[in-house]
Amino acid sequence: MNPSFPDTVEATEDRVDAFLRRGREYLGEQVATCEERISESPGKAVLIAVGVGYLARSLPLGAMLGVPVRLAAKLAPPLLLALGAAKAYEFIRGAGRGAGGEGETIEDLFTPRTGSDD
Repeated sequence: MNPSFPDTVEATEDRVDAFLRRGREYLGEQVATCEERISESPGKAVLIAVGVGYLARSLPLGAMLGVPVRLAAKLAPPLLLALGAAKAYEFIRGAGRGAGGEGETIEDLFTPRTGSDD
């Protein structure tokens, strides 16, 4: 293993932390500026919001986003079912091998336990 690898990882973590910190500061400044401008002229802010809403409504965003959303809606139920079945299989296999204790059955996993272990 490269002896400088931990140093590289730490340096990368430091850079990522600094980047995220600068990003949070920048977004905080932008939000404060936006709130200040809105409080200075709320009528202008409402007109801009209405204009942006009108443009968003008149652009074919629904047609562009509709296909991926419909596809995700069609795929979500079978994917969730498969994920649930996989997790149930893992749970049952783990219980059969005594994951919770020697000789423990699935029924034992669902029965309440008392404070003392025998």
